[in-house]
Amino acid sequence: MSLTVNAMTSQHTTIPYDYYDTRFKFCTPVGGPQPNASSLGAVLFGDRVYNSPFELFMEKNETCKVLCQVEYKTAEETNFMIDKIQEDYVMNW
Repeated sequence: MSLTVNAMTSQHTTIPYDYYDTRFKFCTPVGGPQPNASSLGAVLFGDRVYNSPFELFMEKNETCKVLCQVEYKTAEETNFMIDKIQEDYVMNW
């Protein structure tokens, strides 16, 4: 089963971020993220649903796997992530 992702949101601010905003450096699926068809309600609520590289399996015992590795090289990149964590942004899967 594939897992879809939506915008990153926080209860402390009204500014959502796309899950695949390049500043987050989240792992992307092979071929890049593809938008999923949305209903009118999803569009009106501002949902931005995309595919993800995550795969979920029921009743299958697996150990953790490395999806990808990223590095935050500059203070600007690191501070962006620290700010979003402190602002309580969460992933919507």
